[in-house]
Amino acid sequence: MNNKEAGFTFVELLLVLTVTMIICSLSLVLGKAKLDERMANQFLYQLMLDIEQVQSESIGSGIISYLEFIDDGKKYRAYTLVDSEGGGNSPLNTRRYYLTRELPEGVTYSYNSPLRQIKIDSQGTFSSFGTLVFLTPTGNKSLIINIVKGRMKIVE
Repeated sequence: MNNKEAGFTFVELLLVLTVTMIICSLSLVLGKAKLDERMANQFLYQLMLDIEQVQSESIGSGIISYLEFIDDGKKYRAYTLVDSEGGGNSPLNTRRYYLTRELPEGVTYSYNSPLRQIKIDSQGTFSSFGTLVFLTPTGNKSLIINIVKGRMKIVE
């Protein structure tokens, strides 16, 4: 057997390993972008469900409910105003929080957003409506909340 035909050279082996590493690193980078996109969309759908829950709570309790963003746009919470008697019509109201969630890592509420707080009256009608803007790793995403019944739409 001839020595030159015994196998691959060290340089050829390094070349194949380098090409393999480049392909693997590209797939990881592209996969992370897709994962970030999916995470941001999943968050927006969860926020829509939470807004619908706040609307349902408002109708069920017959009291105005609110949803606001706190901690520099990293959390949101829902609350109603209640007085010591349990009603919501007293001028000295206290907040009763019933929903608090953290935004996923990399997603923050933009304070340039036109809508800062969502207010839903006891009939389930949205008194505040507009656009919620979120900063995500893949760019800005908006949740548009329409007037009256609060139909929502996600905009990339």
